[in-house]
Amino acid sequence: MNNQTIYWLWIQQTIGFSSRKLERIVEAYTFAEDFYRAPLEEKMMTGDFPQRYAESLRDTSLESADRLMQRCRECGVDIVSYGDAQYPELLRNIPLPPAVLYVRGNAQLLTSSLCIGIVGTRSATQRGRKTAFRVSYDLARRGVCVVSGGAVGIDTMAHSGALQSGGKTICVLGCGHEAEYLMQNANLRRNIAARGAVISEYPPDTKPSRYTFPQRNRIISGLSRGVLVVEAGNHSGSLITATTALEQGRDVFAVPGDVTNYNACGTNLLIKDGAKPVTEAEDVLCEYKDIRIDPKRNELTEEDRRLLLYGFDAYIPAPENGERKQAARRSAPAAPKPEKERQQSAKKDAGSAAQFSGEAESERAPRALPDGLSPEAVSFLKALGSGVEHIDVIAEKTGLPMSAVHAAATELEMEDLIEALPGRRFRAV
Repeated sequence: MNNQTIYWLWIQQTIGFSSRKLERIVEAYTFAEDFYRAPLEEKMMTGDFPQRYAESLRDTSLESADRLMQRCRECGVDIVSYGDAQYPELLRNIPLPPAVLYVRGNAQLLTSSLCIGIVGTRSATQRGRKTAFRVSYDLARRGVCVVSGGAVGIDTMAHSGALQSGGKTICVLGCGHEAEYLMQNANLRRNIAARGAVISEYPPDTKPSRYTFPQRNRIISGLSRGVLVVEAGNHSGSLITATTALEQGRDVFAVPGDVTNYNACGTNLLIKDGAKPVTEAEDVLCEYKDIRIDPKRNELTEEDRRLLLYGFDAYIPAPENGERKQAARRSAPAAPKPEKERQQSAKKDAGSAAQFSGEAESERAPRALPDGLSPEAVSFLKALGSGVEHIDVIAEKTGLPMSAVHAAATELEMEDLIEALPGRRFRAV
């Protein structure tokens, strides 16, 4: 944030989002303040504004921008404007760049040497989820910053793979930071903000709409050197991101799939139209040998191999040290209060005690299970009971191999029967 930030906020409030008029303003004025202080007639001519904008240009005050700055401070949201050094150069040069970015987390990630977007359908198959997790994990552990949209399905697995590898990821929202959107992923967003960055071009209290998500797709691709589509139907929003990437001169990658699978229709079509097919992270990395990446690890450890084989269950690591915990508090002011946490902890302990005493199963209402649930998933549920269990405990109770336990967890998550918690723990929904 600098002394021009308030004027950039004023410009955004005046001209709106995704506006071509920003390019004209930037061409004509070195500083945002200069445009603010220019006579009304000059402003109108510079941006080629229709007459209906005259009232907004004349009556929008700096006080409203100042109130927005104060709101961002209250929410723990940083502001990166078009005129800031931290504003990513790749994004600056796309058509319709955002005038302002609202950031929770590490704003320096916006200028990472290599960002790759990973997107796909919300209704992903197990194969698609696993692929997104594995490719993201492998890219992030080698220094690539993974960019996605924070939605369920492929987006969640892309962010999760990057976090679990110890790497970095950026989540681009289609709403404001404080909007009540997809609350089942609130924990994911908190962890991304603690170890990466959550960004939006919308002020904190902006609600999602049918227009905001297509607009945010241009930012996902704009931040990235290339975009990988893992699974997408013929009308998937991920294809909008791919199209935007092509318009911005970015590389487009796609994971090939079974021709009988609807979720592979879009990706197979992208490959037919020239997208590079991808089955592993190396297929992406080999396109950017000229970009220096500082790899965290060059060789796979045993832990890496285990996670790449089995770790696609949407495990979200919690902040581990004091610095990350402080970052999480700054990035998530609406986190549970200590009293609420104590109540939740007591409830958890009581649930575990009841489970081991045999009381939980007798007191819990009978569960109506969906047809076609696998025997492994049923065993998982029985082992989980009504408490909270670590996945290793579930594997021990069921006697199933870890690969089968992870597959059962994925199946149950997709049926909304269980919820993944930090620390590779689960609880029944």
